[in-house]
Amino acid sequence: MAKDRKLIIFNWKDYIQTEAQARDILDSANDILESLSDTRELSLVFCPNEELLSGVGELLRESHLAHDSSLGSQDLVEQEVDGLRYVILGHSSRRYGLPDGGGETSEDVNDKIIKTLGAGLIPVVCIGEKEKDINAEEFIRAQVSATFNDLSCDQIGRCIVVYEPVWAITSEDGSSPDNPDDASKKIDLIKKCLNCDQLNIIYGGSVNSRNIVDFLNKDVVGGVLIGKAGTVKSEVREILLTIIKSQKNEND
Repeated sequence: MAKDRKLIIFNWKDYIQTEAQARDILDSANDILESLSDTRELSLVFCPNEELLSGVGELLRESHLAHDSSLGSQDLVEQEVDGLRYVILGHSSRRYGLPDGGGETSEDVNDKIIKTLGAGLIPVVCIGEKEKDINAEEFIRAQVSATFNDLSCDQIGRCIVVYEPVWAITSEDGSSPDNPDDASKKIDLIKKCLNCDQLNIIYGGSVNSRNIVDFLNKDVVGGVLIGKAGTVKSEVREILLTIIKSQKNEND
């Protein structure tokens, strides 16, 4: 595993509905992190729905997780939220799955990136093809171009970019994660399209405790965005323990 700290973002979507559910997961994660030395090489981000943002932010501040974790939102929010640091933008649930049957365009996401940066927050920008087909690279090039249109390398470098193919997301019927080698090639493609130094790109799409290390072991992958698996306490524990074990084995 690369020596840089890996970014582990938990996108809870609407699976976590109460502060009690959130506390259960955070307490479990805290128990694991408290037992470790300060040499661990991962940073955690928890992204609840908008109704739970303030409450989860308070839970993070109450625990030792505050030293290792940050609060994220699932979209740009109007109100100020104490402790908010990351904002997920361009997720497929908004590009393709809004209740009215419509979705945000890449131009909409571009506008939100600018607003998020202006608020001093870190955009977590999702990029990925909807269908698994031979036109994926062409789709990615076009989506990257429109999403980051007219942004400077300085602005882009302040973003986290997520390669998250829509067909690989857990909530989709018959979904399965991308092959780590193929995902790395797509991440390389995104890097070439953006052509900016200091760019951090992570992978999302059916990441769980069984495959997370396969993705994190790729030097080009700066971390992962975890969906449904990050809403189950036992799975969150296993994810963290699996990463920690992998890091320990590499450092021995």
